[in-house]
Amino acid sequence: MLTRVVIRKFKRFSHVDIELGNPVVFVGPNNSGKTSALQALALWDIGLRRWTEKRGGKVNPEK
Repeated sequence: MLTRVVIRKFKRFSHVDIELGNPVVFVGPNNSGKTSALQALALWDIGLRRWTEKRGGKVNPEK
């Protein structure tokens, strides 16, 4: 399980460190970066899956 997300140089973020709990809720005014944070996480997930599959492994969503 992810416990922390660090985003650097992505869209409007120069550096942000987000501690994750259970559940995680992104709240803020329009144009504050909520969607950008989720897009950064989705981009990381896509990259991890491609990297793992290229090396012959399978991504286990439970880990």
